[in-house]
Amino acid sequence: MKISLTQLALALSDPLRVQILDLLAAGRTPCCASPDHPELPRALCATDVQQRLGAITPSKLSYHLKILRDAELIQERRQGKWIYYELNRATLCHFSQLLHQRYLAPAPHTAHSQIVVDNTIINEHLCG
Repeated sequence: MKISLTQLALALSDPLRVQILDLLAAGRTPCCASPDHPELPRALCATDVQQRLGAITPSKLSYHLKILRDAELIQERRQGKWIYYELNRATLCHFSQLLHQRYLAPAPHTAHSQIVVDNTIINEHLCG
């Protein structure tokens, strides 16, 4: 898994994409239009997501799903003519770990430290 914190944060920066993740986390409901997927009982297809979001065009939904897929926040699986989407829980755990390591882990007790931002080392002088 090589997804950077920046790429994940960018994918989550749009409220509509966060809403899509919320729908995928909630899973299927009795009003889903797609047939159940035998191996993915909680997965939704684009029709289900579009129905729940309301006034969103298929092209706009496709665009947002692509960004979430590219950031590996969701996974897709095809069954016949249906494409099912579900959360990629491993990436969500990775994102949580990146946040913790970057912002919540104890800071080193040195007079000089290095911070890595998108593979660029920034030297930081700490106040003493």
